Parts: sequence; structure tokens; C-alpha cells
Amino acid sequence: MAFTRNGSGAGGVMTSPTSGGLSYNQHEEESTLAQRQADKWLIAGTAFMGTMVFGIIGLPMFLRGLYLQRKAGRSGMSVRPIMVTLIGYLVILDAFINSIGWGLDLMANHSILNRVFFTAWGNYADNSGNTTRCSSAAPPPPARKAGRSRVCSWCSRCASPPASPSCR
Repeated sequence: MAFTRNGSGAGGVMTSPTSGGLSYNQHEEESTLAQRQADKWLIAGTAFMGTMVFGIIGLPMFLRGLYLQRKAGRSGMSVRPIMVTLIGYLVILDAFINSIGWGLDLMANHSILNRVFFTAWGNYADNSGNTTRCSSAAPPPPARKAGRSRVCSWCSRCASPPASPSCR
């Protein structure tokens, strides 16, 4: 139902095209229904985006909820401000995304999926493709010189500047 605002300022009367005016209870009831309808879309979209796999499905749902809330606010209903909604649902989205890590830590920390995707992604990001100085495939240490032990030889090799900053 579309509402228009008659008069100016805070003292204006809200009118409906069918009834001519709304009581406070009717206005509050319709505002609550509009906010709940928007929240259903926002929560579902946030939950899908929090799975990271179905994020592409969740984004349009989330945007539909924002559209419904903005539409209700522009039609004169008393709904939550958009910025408050965005901040609140960002917190919920962060909790959904963190639950993936918690679940993997508690239940699937030795699974193949965890080892392949999360560890490999971390190695890729940390090493930046340069594995000559950081991995076990590093070149053999230089020939031992007289008077130096293996530990000293290893320390001098590690003390030389690394090929990338992530090897430190």
C-alpha cells in the first residue's frame, strides 16, 4: 500500500489512497510488516553470502531486501535506517564467514578439502610463487668450509637476504 505525506514537517498526516488517513496503530503495523518482509530477504541473502559458495545467489536476495526497505522508507513508513541495516548485516555476514573457519578447526581440520583449498591458498598468497628460498626444494647448502659446523653453515645461508619478504 502506498502512502503520501500531506502537510509539511513532522506534523504532517499520513494518508493512504484508499482510506484517507491512518491511525498510529495501523501505520505501526504496516511499517512492521514492511520491515519484516525486507528482513526476510536480507537475512536469507546474508546467509547465502556467508557460505561463500552460494554468494552469487545471496547478493540479489540481499539487494532485493534493501530495495524493499528503501521503498517502504520512501513511502513514509517507519523503518530502520539503511546505514544501520547495512552495518548490522555486515556483522551478521562476518559471523557467517567466521563460522566456516570455526567448523573447519573443530571438525574438519585434517580433511582433504581443508588441506587442499585453505593451506594451498595460504601458501600461494604467502610465497607469491617464489619457492626457491622457503620450501624444502631449496638449493643445497654451499660446500662446508673448514672450521664451520653444519649449524653455522645453515645459519649463514638463512642469514643471507631472502628472495621474497615472506620468507623471513
